[in-house]
Amino acid sequence: MIDAQRFITNTQNALVNVLIPEKEDQKETKQQHSSEKSVQQSDYSRHIIVFALALFFFVVIKNAWLSDDAYITLRTVYNFVHGYGLTWNIDERVQTYTHPLWMFLLSGAYFFVRSIYFSSLLLSLGVSALAVVLFAFRLTKSAFVAVVGLAILAASKSFIDFSTSGLENPLTHLLIVLFALVFFQYQHSKRYILWLSLLGSFM
Repeated sequence: MIDAQRFITNTQNALVNVLIPEKEDQKETKQQHSSEKSVQQSDYSRHIIVFALALFFFVVIKNAWLSDDAYITLRTVYNFVHGYGLTWNIDERVQTYTHPLWMFLLSGAYFFVRSIYFSSLLLSLGVSALAVVLFAFRLTKSAFVAVVGLAILAASKSFIDFSTSGLENPLTHLLIVLFALVFFQYQHSKRYILWLSLLGSFM
């Protein structure tokens, strides 16, 4: 009777030892499948956003232009880079710009490009691209929200036109995105208020 009980006990233990690893393997397999599926979904979402960004930039580049008002700042930039100071007329010390940060960025671009027209367009496109990419990949929570947001921006004639006008709009868009990014995602940072104040002062 005792031998029979031992046999039954040993058999049960052997079955448990055999079955438990199989269950763990099944859990690991399910976890691997779920992780692979999440990676595939993430890649799919990323591809959708990239495609939407490509269409958006196509619309922006197709409608690229320079406003006549931009040449007020561009003349100041020209004088500044050529050593005549931040002036409109060389011998008159009158401030003719209202956006110092954008003016200095234009000056840096013109210093290297040496074309007042292309430096303004390239800087506007670059800053607009950075603003929209940060919006799509960092500020939004899903690919759907990113694509809808990009579609709304692409449908806005004023946003498209003033993304490359030579005025400070692209920089304003970037600062707004950065402000929102800090406000929503870095609230627990010790320098939270400092960064918000700094970005707000730039605007």
